[in-house]
Amino acid sequence: MTLNKELAELKQQIYTDPEQRFMESVVESGKLNNVPKVGDIAPDFTLPDQFGNDVNLSDILKNGPVVVSFYSGNWCPYCGLELKALQRSLADFRKLGASLLGISPDTITYIQNSDEIKKYSYSILSDQGSKIMSTYGLKFEMPDEMITAMREGFGLDLKKIQEADNEESVIFPAPATFVVNSTREFIYVFVDADFTKRAEPSEIIACLMSVAQ
Repeated sequence: MTLNKELAELKQQIYTDPEQRFMESVVESGKLNNVPKVGDIAPDFTLPDQFGNDVNLSDILKNGPVVVSFYSGNWCPYCGLELKALQRSLADFRKLGASLLGISPDTITYIQNSDEIKKYSYSILSDQGSKIMSTYGLKFEMPDEMITAMREGFGLDLKKIQEADNEESVIFPAPATFVVNSTREFIYVFVDADFTKRAEPSEIIACLMSVAQ
């Protein structure tokens, strides 16, 4: 079963009206038109990962192309399916010389305390404050009704997870996946306002194969 088939089945079970309204607001904002495109140069970054390392994009690129996946958070069930699918494809990525990075706005403490994250053998990075997500054009603020729905429906205190104070918004980035080559050029870009859709690992592998050839 493809990743997006899994996501579609999950959506039928748990999708809410506040989530639909949020997705529509992202589309109406037009902000995703500013997300980097194929051929653009990737903004560099350094972020901490779950293994206690500071990970720098330019340094990782010295070893080959890098797959960078931005996702909402480790509490998100759609993201959980994506992260698992990426883990299943990790050996194929590595055979093609590529590294894999996952990035969310969760705090590094939350990431390191997650039992689920411990199952992944690739770097999961914390972009607390969402500075890098903002640079990539993916940063969106979650509306209050959605924060309330998450708390009441799923018992998730997202302000606590992101360590956002009363003056700070909960960040809910648009999901996006990029493949960056050794010259820091984007050679694959996936972004969708519908956070129940993600890049298929098979598409990423096809991109990496074209680079290897």
